[in-house]
Amino acid sequence: TQVEVDQFLENLRPLTPSFPPRDLSKTTIQPLSSVFFSESDSFGGKAANVAELRRIMPANAPDGFAIPFYFYDEFMKHNNFYTEAQAMITAPDFQSNLTIREARLETFRSRIKKESTFPAWMETALTTLQNSFPSDISPRLRSSANAEDSITFNGAGLYDSYTHKANEGHIGKSVRQVWASLWNYRAYEEREFYRIDHLTSAMGVLVHSNQKNEQANGVTVASNIFIPTREGYYINAQIGEDLVTNPDVASSPEEILVSPLFGAETYEIQYIRFSNQLPNDKRVLTKPQILDLVAKMKLLNKHFNSLYNSSDSSFAMEIEFKITSEGKLLIKQARPWVN
Repeated sequence: TQVEVDQFLENLRPLTPSFPPRDLSKTTIQPLSSVFFSESDSFGGKAANVAELRRIMPANAPDGFAIPFYFYDEFMKHNNFYTEAQAMITAPDFQSNLTIREARLETFRSRIKKESTFPAWMETALTTLQNSFPSDISPRLRSSANAEDSITFNGAGLYDSYTHKANEGHIGKSVRQVWASLWNYRAYEEREFYRIDHLTSAMGVLVHSNQKNEQANGVTVASNIFIPTREGYYINAQIGEDLVTNPDVASSPEEILVSPLFGAETYEIQYIRFSNQLPNDKRVLTKPQILDLVAKMKLLNKHFNSLYNSSDSSFAMEIEFKITSEGKLLIKQARPWVN
């Protein structure tokens, strides 16, 4: 019954609200070389973890910049958006009516994107950021929220990322779009379910060069998700730019489980299913690519386990990766696997 469903879901929710940490002491856009794992409270887990990836495997992680939460916070105060948000989310009809809630969130996002201004100092800082990229390179701006990529809250797919194209003018357009996505309907609902405070949630931005014409993309977990007590690596991969994370309706990725072996072969590669975007005799990833991916996963899983100081034997990292047009492995994101 509906009562049983509601009770089941209520039992899954935390009992008390939580307030995502945000450190506003970092007040400037920083190159990833100057961002550290310990600064995720200032730049977001995604940006801090990519910066850390560059330290342990610089040839396999993107380089770029991180915009701190301070910019989002100052932008929201400059445009009086916190006051608007508070009035919106506390309105009785917003809380009780799903249709009204979705429509008002859409209107609020539109105001952030189209009816806002930057403080002069922020406009200057973003202009400098844009000018740091060659004219033939399109910057990729990716969400890096404090309600995302944590050890307790994954938040995958809740927020939006954008490639800023040359004909779009000032990069501030894409920055606004990423910030506005903090107020996506799906993001709001997920935070509300887990009792995560919306007004202390904040959005940083990871900025790096956009990659084109990739050979493949995918997601890997440093865990045997079918038998968690056994070592293994679970891989989803798809050909080209048909994203595993946001696939077309008719798209099914290649699904692989890699397990250790004793003997001449170090690993056993088991195909759970094949990509439906390729002929039956073709595979998305080659065997050398799979083994290279597993070797990298083993290294970064050990590294991040130490950083997160996890005593959980089931701790595992999840990454998003791509095979570039040149056939190179690029790890574009690393976050704790929240099972």
